[in-house]
Amino acid sequence: MVNVVLINDKITDRAVKMLMEMTGMDDYDMAKELLLKMGSVQAAIDSLDLNGNSLPTNTVL
Repeated sequence: MVNVVLINDKITDRAVKMLMEMTGMDDYDMAKELLLKMGSVQAAIDSLDLNGNSLPTNTVL
């Protein structure tokens, strides 16, 4: 489910809520922005460091 394709508003909303639940994020708009930027729940999670901060997209891990 973390690789869901964001094809409509209903699925995107569900993915945002999934991201928030899995990461402990409490700001819906911030979670949605991150999700849309990264393209999937998994990519959004992978972009977060252990403190819950978004890493720059050019960061090499």
